[in-house]
Amino acid sequence: MKLKHMSEELVNGEDENGICLTTEMIGPCLSHLQASNEGLSQAYTRLTMVDMGIENIDIISQYRFLRFINFSHNCIKDVTPLGSPLLRNIVALDLSRNKIQNPKIAQKPSLQILDLSENNISELQVDSFLHPFLTTLNLNGNKISRLVGLSDPSIPLRFLEIRANILTNCDGLNPNIEELDMSGNMITDLSGIIACSKLKRLILAHNPISDLSSLPSDGLPMLEEIDLSRNKILDMKQLPLLKRVKGLKNVWLKGNPFGIGLEDGYRVEVLSFIPWLEKLDGKRVTEEELQMAAERKEQREEEERQKEEEERLRKEEEERIRKEEEERKREEEELKRKEEAELEELRKKEEEERRLQEEEEEKEKQERETEEEMLNQNEETENSEEEETREDGEDEEDEEEENEYEDNEEEDS
Repeated sequence: MKLKHMSEELVNGEDENGICLTTEMIGPCLSHLQASNEGLSQAYTRLTMVDMGIENIDIISQYRFLRFINFSHNCIKDVTPLGSPLLRNIVALDLSRNKIQNPKIAQKPSLQILDLSENNISELQVDSFLHPFLTTLNLNGNKISRLVGLSDPSIPLRFLEIRANILTNCDGLNPNIEELDMSGNMITDLSGIIACSKLKRLILAHNPISDLSSLPSDGLPMLEEIDLSRNKILDMKQLPLLKRVKGLKNVWLKGNPFGIGLEDGYRVEVLSFIPWLEKLDGKRVTEEELQMAAERKEQREEEERQKEEEERLRKEEEERIRKEEEERKREEEELKRKEEAELEELRKKEEEERRLQEEEEEKEKQERETEEEMLNQNEETENSEEEETREDGEDEEDEEEENEYEDNEEEDS
């Protein structure tokens, strides 16, 4: 079975009230009458009951010779009846566009193709798909965020579609897968792809992939085609990382941001980065395109050399300006330090002069005070002497007067 291209749209089934499956309903829907494995009897091997509002399928185990069952676009929630040991001949089972949450069906020894797309599956169980001949599985349009139950190498899974889910990485894949469609998810990490050593075709369109460095550098020897269209790759310098996949021949890249504005030059520009491709976006690469791509590569390398030279000169100029600025700042700082030192020296000199002046003034003050004190002492001494002299004079006068008085008295007598 070939995987459908990612551009196909998924259509959600309508929400209808389910009804119970009856033998009367089944009869008209049976086809492909074939010999059974029980003697000469014959039995119908195909049942097609699409968009009939069926919810309960309990009686399905009565039809043990069925090999192909199509219950798509119904209201089925419980798939347990399909696990009946009596239904051991089922080869293909289409349960798409139902309301299934748990996809686990007891092991079917003949089941090869299982379609569970557009259901309500959010979680997978470890033993969900242990069918020994399962080669094709469709899980498109569910709510699966993590792959579980698929990595067992005993499951011979070759074709896996798991579009339009909410996966963020590629972990948990089966090593037998040859074609894988994981478009329309939220994948950014590609490292889990390394498990798929037999992978030939990989579809990763409509994801937010911007960096291809997580793409395994070895271990994908059979991968020939990868679809990375409508992702978030901004820089075409990411594209040479695709060379890690040595056998890659066809790459889909349309719809990435790096292609905006390239228009007619898109293919040549892309091929100038990955000229070893045989096909780009499904169209074969021509010799003319390769020649133009080689010229574009040479032109780009020259532009990059010029850019590098300009960048080198710009950095040198910036370095020169930076050094000049540093030198100017050093000179300014040195000048400032000198001025500050001179001002400090002047301030100290002024302080010293002021101190000496204050000391001189203090000395003069002390001398004046000493001189005044001496003058005062001299004045006191002189006053004291004058007082004594005056007192001595008064005493002499008193003595003279007394002597004169005595003389007068003597005369009188």
